[in-house]
Amino acid sequence: MKLNTIAFPSDKFSWVRTDNGMVLVGAASDIRDLHLQLLYDDACDVGFAVESNYTGKVVVYSLNNVVKDVDGDILYWTYTPTRDSEQKVPACRGTTGKIYND
Repeated sequence: MKLNTIAFPSDKFSWVRTDNGMVLVGAASDIRDLHLQLLYDDACDVGFAVESNYTGKVVVYSLNNVVKDVDGDILYWTYTPTRDSEQKVPACRGTTGKIYND
């Protein structure tokens, strides 16, 4: 069962166009550790939700990868939209999220 994830307003993030598509970029200090919320009551998937300031639609991003430096310190976390979000908000397909550990 999907849990009620705290949704952040989209103006807390920036969109960056890359060769691989659009990336939602944010800083961990802006959203504390809430980018690692449990998404389901029967799984260990973590992530965060973003509510568009323009449309009011909510997209949930699930943790995909943790990128660390040579010393093992976290540089950033990468996320992809959940399948449910892709079905409800088709425009999020192909986007990714990146939260920097600032």
